[in-house]
Amino acid sequence: MGWTVLDDAPIEGLRADLQPSVDEALWLTLLGKQLHWNLVGPTFLSAHAQLDDIVEHARSWTDDLAERLVTLAGVADGSPAAAARGELGSLPISQLAIEDALGTMADALASFARRLRDRAAAADDRDLATQDLYVEVLRAVEKNLWMVRAHLEHPKS
Repeated sequence: MGWTVLDDAPIEGLRADLQPSVDEALWLTLLGKQLHWNLVGPTFLSAHAQLDDIVEHARSWTDDLAERLVTLAGVADGSPAAAARGELGSLPISQLAIEDALGTMADALASFARRLRDRAAAADDRDLATQDLYVEVLRAVEKNLWMVRAHLEHPKS
């Protein structure tokens, strides 16, 4: 008898879905810092701080997803190669206008949210605890996405 309370068949599929989520959350931390360091524009300070917040959240999501993977008798890969596998768009190596930087982050967050939503739906029959984690992370990702989009929106006249 193993250490988990789930049967082996569903666990393997859950582990297979969790590692890409870890990869993507790791990649978001790299993207966030890259954008954070290279912003230019009139609302620099608030966008700089906003990206730092997203990076801190992404680190927390990475940790929670990796710990769930290990809880299911998996091995979490947090290597640079794992972060590279998690690409959710391009990683710009240049100065960026705030609108471009936040647009890049919004696209990455939206892509991550879609993937989390799919993985949460797939986890339903296999494991409610893993599904709950996906939903928890999804809520946080979507909240960050809302805040980034609000920074980019202009009031309608």
